[in-house]
Amino acid sequence: MKQFKEIMKKSWSSGAFIAGTCFMFLTILIVRALIWKACYFNTVDFEQILYNLMAPMDGANTEVFTGFALQILPSAIIICVLVASVVIVLSDYYINENKKSEKLKKCCRPFHFLKKHYLSWNVIVFFFFFLFGLTEIGAVNYVWNRFFDKSEFYEEEYVAPDSVTLTFPEEKRNLIYIFCESMENSFMSLEYGGAQEENYIPELTKLMEENTSFYNTETNNGAHVSYNSDWTVAAMTTHTSGIPLVLPMGVEDEESYTSFLPGVTNLGDILKEEGYNQELIIGSDVSFGGRDNLFNTHGEYEIFDYNTAIERGYIPKDYYEFWGYEDKKLFEYAKTEILNQYAKGEPFNVTILTVDTHFMDGYQCEDCEDTYEDPYLNTLNCSSKKIYEFVEWIKQQEFYENTTIVIAGDHLNMGGTYVASIDREYDRTVYYTIVNPAIVYTGNGEHLYSTLDFFPTTLAAMGVEIEGDRLGLGTNLFATEKQTLSDKYGHEGLFEELEKHSEYYTNHFVEE
Repeated sequence: MKQFKEIMKKSWSSGAFIAGTCFMFLTILIVRALIWKACYFNTVDFEQILYNLMAPMDGANTEVFTGFALQILPSAIIICVLVASVVIVLSDYYINENKKSEKLKKCCRPFHFLKKHYLSWNVIVFFFFFLFGLTEIGAVNYVWNRFFDKSEFYEEEYVAPDSVTLTFPEEKRNLIYIFCESMENSFMSLEYGGAQEENYIPELTKLMEENTSFYNTETNNGAHVSYNSDWTVAAMTTHTSGIPLVLPMGVEDEESYTSFLPGVTNLGDILKEEGYNQELIIGSDVSFGGRDNLFNTHGEYEIFDYNTAIERGYIPKDYYEFWGYEDKKLFEYAKTEILNQYAKGEPFNVTILTVDTHFMDGYQCEDCEDTYEDPYLNTLNCSSKKIYEFVEWIKQQEFYENTTIVIAGDHLNMGGTYVASIDREYDRTVYYTIVNPAIVYTGNGEHLYSTLDFFPTTLAAMGVEIEGDRLGLGTNLFATEKQTLSDKYGHEGLFEELEKHSEYYTNHFVEE
């Protein structure tokens, strides 16, 4: 019986030590992950993380996950092994050494205590850092806003497109909307409102100067990114709907992703109703993040993505660069698709999403020059040239005179060494320029604005008269006498209102 008790005691001791080591490993993972996020993804919030966990991940670039695993796991394992080994060795030294090493034994006494209570202290430390981690990534704030902080902001400020009169011109204008991945104004030099000594996107800067941009002296020329609009599908939702993409849409019911905010009337819905042929052209798998569901639900867009390029024989079946195929190919395919749309003899809306400037280091194609040591800066410089050349091609086409081009950064760069280099006091905004609008902007540059305002502004740029000059939570920026919600509440105040839970959002947008 005594022998059995000894065996059980040793087994419990071994099991507790293994369990304690597992908790310590998880603690180290949390700490390393928080440090990694702070270094590379300091702008990524909890709802983006939650959305990407729930939404379709088909076609995702695994570079980020690989980088995380390579940087976090090996170091966590090494630290865990070292700490466990030190505790064991010094604890045993305390027990086994003779009186001649009494002074050293005193130094080892804390390690004996740690080994004796190994499981307990590791569990306590784990739960401390677990709760700390949830706070740091915004999970606690998210729960508070969703369950305890309610708002009637939408009831007061949202303007349903179906509730106002939209008057299209007799000859409807075509729309080419270019979502520029992570393109922000900080890439420009200081003289143009950027954050750099050197201008990394000179061609885009030229387009901004020669065409319509809504310069504001306070925001350094550009739009603030609205709440929950700072990843691609959320940005696309905001640009085309005038509302942020708010969770828990789809968290409790995966079918919500196949009927993406069915209660919303957005740009695609309006243009479809007006007889537009619509197409989405992207260089990655459209199903990633539910982008296909957004554009299928709202406007029944034709989809040309990475898989389409393979199906049509543009690229081999085993071809895969970065997220699918690079922007050099994207713009060439877009030219063909736009000409095909024009040949139909009906107004068209072609939406294009670039990808080469995606964090962390972007993608340098064979056309990119190695001007800078930082590969991301070379990618930015190359993308600027490609977008400019594409716009110049459009200008040479028969349809250009009756076509409006919107060039907009989808969201801010999410992280990496570039973001870490920007002065924290700098007010980051996304790039936004309209080429060949149907209306002249006569503003004085004093309005604050956000990506919420792009929805009505795009329609106005196409010559559409909007009753009241407001749609969704956005304001037509061509209507210079109209106050934006950023003007009314301030950007931070607007952000705080949108964070709160809205029954209106759930009842009117998520549910038809």
